[in-house]
Amino acid sequence: MAEGASENMAIVTRDKVLKLPSFARILKGTTVMRALEMLEEPANQELVSSISFGDITLGGAYSSEEILIFGTSFNVLAAVRFDGQPVGAGTPGPVFRLLHERFQWDVRHNTALLTPVFDE
Repeated sequence: MAEGASENMAIVTRDKVLKLPSFARILKGTTVMRALEMLEEPANQELVSSISFGDITLGGAYSSEEILIFGTSFNVLAAVRFDGQPVGAGTPGPVFRLLHERFQWDVRHNTALLTPVFDE
């Protein structure tokens, strides 16, 4: 598992590792790169113990606590079912909730990332 036509994906393992496919043959999406910046902040280490890159196998996806999908139009989505089976508890997990909240804050308030459209 690696990417969609315009999305990146990641899993959160049972031991709180965020695992992404290696970017060797796929694009580094700007949204997933921003998510990594957010998760590297020390305050978030309770939710994500580390970040790793490598192959995501079907077994890894089946046993994951969360499956996250990153893309420009929606920022981050939680997959709550995979191949007909619930992912983790079957509801969006804590890493998704944190990233969703942080992306919402970025869109509304993060002047370092916002581009002015109209002069005031």
